[in-house]
Amino acid sequence: MLLKLVFDFFINSIVLVAKHIQHKKMSTESPAPSTRTSATSLSYQIRASSQEVISPWGSKPRARYGQTITLTKKNRLLMIAGTIYHEYFDDVWELSRETNTWTCCATHGKRPSPRFGHTAVMLPDGVKVMIFGGSNNTVWSSDTFLLDTETYIWTEITGTSRPSERRGHSMVLLGESVYMYGGQSANSQKDVWMFDSRTLKWEEIVPSSGSTTPPEARYCHSAVVYNDAMVVWGGHGSWGCVPPNLYAFCGTKKEWSKLETAGTSPGARFGHTAVCFGHRMVIFGGMDVYPTGTSFNDMYQLDFMTHVWSAIILEGSIPRGRRLHSVADCGAFLIVFGGWNGSDLFDDTFQIYLEPLTLKELMRQFILTRRIPFDHSSVQ
Repeated sequence: MLLKLVFDFFINSIVLVAKHIQHKKMSTESPAPSTRTSATSLSYQIRASSQEVISPWGSKPRARYGQTITLTKKNRLLMIAGTIYHEYFDDVWELSRETNTWTCCATHGKRPSPRFGHTAVMLPDGVKVMIFGGSNNTVWSSDTFLLDTETYIWTEITGTSRPSERRGHSMVLLGESVYMYGGQSANSQKDVWMFDSRTLKWEEIVPSSGSTTPPEARYCHSAVVYNDAMVVWGGHGSWGCVPPNLYAFCGTKKEWSKLETAGTSPGARFGHTAVCFGHRMVIFGGMDVYPTGTSFNDMYQLDFMTHVWSAIILEGSIPRGRRLHSVADCGAFLIVFGGWNGSDLFDDTFQIYLEPLTLKELMRQFILTRRIPFDHSSVQ
């Protein structure tokens, strides 16, 4: 058992070092990292630095918001659709992580109509990207499409049982299935649906009787996967931003849990993005009050081991405040593209580098994650 733990730790360390080397190869300039500060005895600050990585004179997508970005196994990022004011896109772009260049992709087959506010997930085969929903502010969609990232052929998935029309929902991959939650059509939604990647069929998931009260209906929230649970935070409800509470949905038990948190948390917001970094969830951007509120360019982290929030000091060339942008998790760093702040639209691409952990921090993280599993049932 001891040998297995040592071996696992050694492999995890190699992976993180490899990601660090990959980042150094990709980055020509790297701003100095911020000074580490301590939030609690079990929650330390992630060091983060930011830089714009795409030349403003090269070929790139037009400014937009409400698009999706998905990491493919070809070491590229796939961007789909989005909107700019009253113009809606159905284009597909690829960003090469090796050359930092955008390329517009020619696709084939029946493609999705122009839209924004849809969602996209890479399926377990590592080849097909699934998108669902979206809107052009006239028609709300409930269609499902698969894009083969090797042939660039679109395929529509049809069926009688599927979620209702919506935009601003969330989708995550749990095992072999895609879980969708929330969104907005005529009203905000709070239902959960599962798409089986093997049968290509949708099924509505009814929370079990042992579940806590589900999160209130919302859209433009975030959802990440941690320890086989879908973790939901933030978003906008029928009358404004929902309270900044944290919820987890366990797919196997079909149960919602409300997780109590402490520390310096981000205020209520919508249109932000969230990714997992180790055993932490990292939040970037968003807006507090629609339509005249503040669009943020701040970052926060939540430690899943301690449920403690803390702010991340972001240095370097920092993106302007924005919402409805897109973020891709590339391991040691994030790629941020587009978004808007209510007046300005963005076509910039940023790399936000999350500094690899020290050996001491790696060991502590490894021991904690081995001894303290994520508790879906820590409800109040």
